[in-house]
Amino acid sequence: MSGKVSNTLQVVRRLEKVENEVALLRTDLNEGLAGVRGELHEGLAGVRGELVRVSTEIVSVVAAVHQVRDVLVERLDVRDKVDELDRRVSLLERKTG
Repeated sequence: MSGKVSNTLQVVRRLEKVENEVALLRTDLNEGLAGVRGELHEGLAGVRGELVRVSTEIVSVVAAVHQVRDVLVERLDVRDKVDELDRRVSLLERKTG
């Protein structure tokens, strides 16, 4: 009977050893995953920050384009007025000339 107990005790000790190794591996894995999660979180925060910066710059570019458009529209309006005045002056010069 003592042989069976001895064999059972050896198996139990081996199982305890394996259980301890598994627990260590699980701890290492959890620590590794925590590190990966942290890096992922930092990376996403960086990407979000870059998106905010890019969005801000796009808004600035759109505002500048609108300003240029407004200036061009004003100049076109003035050009039409100048052309009309030139026609009037030419007409007056022909009448008086």
